[in-house]
Amino acid sequence: MKFDPKSYSLKKLNLKKEHIFIIAGAIVLIAVTLIVILTRPQPVKGLLSDDRTLFVGDSSLVLPKTGERRDTLIIGISSAPMTIHPYIYDDEAGTYLKRLVYEPLVNIDGEGRISYLNASGITITSGNKAVVRLDTSRTFSDGTHISAENVKASYEWFKEQDSVYKELVENISEITVDSENTLTFSFYYPSIYNIEVFDIPLVYNDDPDSDRHTMLGTGAYKVSSLVPNEDIILEQNPFSKSVKDYKQVTLRVLMYSSFGKEIGEQQADVFRINPDDHFDLMVENGAYDIYASERDTGYYLLFNNISGETVRNAITQAIDGKAFFERSHDYGTYADGIVSAYLPQPNYHSLITEGSFGSTNKLTVLCGYDPASLSIYRELEKALTKKGVQLSRVLDDINETNASECDIIIYYGNYKDLINADAIADFYTSYPKIDAVDFYQSLEEYLSKKNLILPLQRDIRETASLAGEQTTLILQ
Repeated sequence: MKFDPKSYSLKKLNLKKEHIFIIAGAIVLIAVTLIVILTRPQPVKGLLSDDRTLFVGDSSLVLPKTGERRDTLIIGISSAPMTIHPYIYDDEAGTYLKRLVYEPLVNIDGEGRISYLNASGITITSGNKAVVRLDTSRTFSDGTHISAENVKASYEWFKEQDSVYKELVENISEITVDSENTLTFSFYYPSIYNIEVFDIPLVYNDDPDSDRHTMLGTGAYKVSSLVPNEDIILEQNPFSKSVKDYKQVTLRVLMYSSFGKEIGEQQADVFRINPDDHFDLMVENGAYDIYASERDTGYYLLFNNISGETVRNAITQAIDGKAFFERSHDYGTYADGIVSAYLPQPNYHSLITEGSFGSTNKLTVLCGYDPASLSIYRELEKALTKKGVQLSRVLDDINETNASECDIIIYYGNYKDLINADAIADFYTSYPKIDAVDFYQSLEEYLSKKNLILPLQRDIRETASLAGEQTTLILQ
């Protein structure tokens, strides 16, 4: 793993006192301070929470738009789709198309919350079955209403594709049409990932004799032009009741070799950036807000051989949350929750109950060689030493042998990969019937009660959006 530290703090203004008299100097200092406060970019409507806003641009630097450009949202992407079916991928184009055109049964937003789109309700039973009730008032972009039959056909089509969703759909053993608006999904085995089945794009083939054309969706927009290796043009879906802020949306490839010119000319309204190469350039440009959204990977403490729940809770309480993150990390965002770093309370850290070290005064920690793991270990050692607990470090990559011998493992990866089959079975036993919108909150509560995987940090991706424009909904 390549650790990629990045500091987002901006340089503070250095004021030099050049006046001889103290009073005059003080007046100048106050005046300059007021100018800085009054002229710096202010938060605008539509900005995400402070933890997700990395830089606030100056809307006065946004170039005026005229004609068709005023009614068009241009989304920059790093590469053009190579297929007439870009929704089978979760790259930039696929992600935006799922948001704007190919809405799934549910939406899983950037804070781990689930809301219904084409479904009106989903009940998951024992992890093996899910009853899906459809909102049949919704239509595809040709006016065809969604039904149990065409939803089933969409999933069967994805089963035949070599798509990013292949592993998800392969765990579906059967889809039964119960009525015009109800289906039952059966799974081969319970999985934490089964909820993501309902976040797969819903597509409709309006020409059953051929799939050699782009499918239809139920979103606010429909595909007007999609030619491999060219811009994707979207126009309003007249059958969608969703709010449409623009007459047209264009997904355009940005040439990062001439990136400075493109952002100077503001050729795109919103796009992802490479923080190493582009962040400072974006700040210098000043016309864009920059936001963070979380990735699936991050750092965790895995309580491996600590059987006592009160000891695990005591360790969690000894770590002062966000302050611990700020001392041990230069990159990413503090993970207050486990299913999402941005999950509002009640979340993992807030749900931990009182703990006690009891007679525990020594613990062994498995720590990798990367700078972030070493920094986490140093801060953990400081925190637990204050509680009278001595740490010993095993400096090595994780393997089956050394992991079994250590009490705590500093782990980097996806938390879902740490939840074994026994824990999954226990979760579904504890929550035998779950409404889909409550799934991640239930999982958050369950994992916090067990407290075997403590979230510390999540990696982020960065997205720029023209300052003051209402494009943050797409980022969700």
